[in-house]
Amino acid sequence: MTGRASWRVACPTMIAAVSMTARPLPHAKREVAALRDIWGDRLDVLWGSAGTRQALLQLNCTGQLANYDVIHFAAHAVVDHFAPSQSRVLLADDSLTFVDILNLRLQGRVVTLSACSSAIGTQQPGDEMLALARAFFYAGARTVIASLWPVEDEATSELMRRFYLHLAKGEHVAQALRGAQLEMVAAGYAPYQWAAFVASGLPDP
Repeated sequence: MTGRASWRVACPTMIAAVSMTARPLPHAKREVAALRDIWGDRLDVLWGSAGTRQALLQLNCTGQLANYDVIHFAAHAVVDHFAPSQSRVLLADDSLTFVDILNLRLQGRVVTLSACSSAIGTQQPGDEMLALARAFFYAGARTVIASLWPVEDEATSELMRRFYLHLAKGEHVAQALRGAQLEMVAAGYAPYQWAAFVASGLPDP
C-alpha cells in the first residue's frame, strides 16, 4: 500500500465488506469509520445491504477485486467442521462460501477476516487443514489475518484500528499486527481480547 514501492499502487487500495446480518455487530460502524480516517478515498466500503455476495462476485468477474491490495471483512464467519467446504463468511444477501473464495482471483497483500474463529479449520485425511484462510491463499492472497477463537466486537474493532494505523505507516503486516497487539496490552486489554488474531502466509518482501 502507501509508502512501499514494491507494491502495486491502485486507487483505491482497500475494500471493506461489512455485514449486519445474523447477530448485530454494533462496533462495525466504528471499525469502518476508523478505516475511513486512515485510508480516506483509497477505501471502498460495501456496507450493510451493499455488502453482498453478489457484489463481491461481480467485482471478481470484472477483475476489479484483484486491484485491491487489502481486503477487509467485518462480518460473522461460520466454520463447518463436518463439511469444511461449507464454511462461510456471512454477507448481507447470502454467504460467501469456501468454494466461492476458491474461485476469487486475488493479487493483494493481505485479507483480514475480522470475525470469530476465522482461522480455525478441519484436518482432512491425506490433506492439510481446510479453513477459510486456506481458501483465500488458494485465491491468491499473500497473507491472511484471522482469529483462533470467538472474539469481542469492541476489542476487535480497536485492534483493527491500531493494526491499520501501523500498516499505513509502512510497517510489514506481521510487524503491524504485533505493534497493535502490544498497544492493546498497554491499554489494559486482556489477552483473550487481542491474541486470537494471527497473520499467516508469506512475509512482506
